[in-house]
Amino acid sequence: MEMPRLQIDSTPVKLGLETHEPPLEMAQRDADVRISTDLHGAFHLEHYDPQLSIDQSAAFADADLKGPLQRTAEHAARAQQSALQYVAETARHGEMLKRIEDGVEAIPEIAREKGARAPKDVNYAQVPTGTEKVQIDFAPGGVNFHIERAEAQFDVETHDVELRIPRWETNTYVEQKNQLHISVAGSHVNRQL
Repeated sequence: MEMPRLQIDSTPVKLGLETHEPPLEMAQRDADVRISTDLHGAFHLEHYDPQLSIDQSAAFADADLKGPLQRTAEHAARAQQSALQYVAETARHGEMLKRIEDGVEAIPEIAREKGARAPKDVNYAQVPTGTEKVQIDFAPGGVNFHIERAEAQFDVETHDVELRIPRWETNTYVEQKNQLHISVAGSHVNRQL
């Protein structure tokens, strides 16, 4: 006799996963840049004129072309010299006249001195006697300059990064339900109890 047996057939459950992974979004606006320039840089310029000084007074004096002050000074010096010479000569003549008693012939000697003319000097010379009498001074001119450079000014305003991170989701669902099927296998089964 064949024994009945139970046959169990089962189907497992199948779960499905559905994931949703949206991408990361990142954005940033361009920076705002403002440039301001002052294109009017300062340029300072100083100019010095050259100076030429020519002093010809010594050369003119050599040619007897003298100014009134110089002439007056020379006349005063000559007058003082003449007065001193006259005083000295008069004193010498007085000494000579004192010795007339001693037989000195003072009067003819004094007459010879005063009557004799000094010989005239004749001399050939160039006037002025040389170029060294002319004084020349020269100071060169010049140019000084200073430039103040104009510079640009930058004002940069940055913007923050805008970051959007969406939520990732995972959904589960049943693709196949589980089943359990029990059957009796065999010839006869007494179903009465």
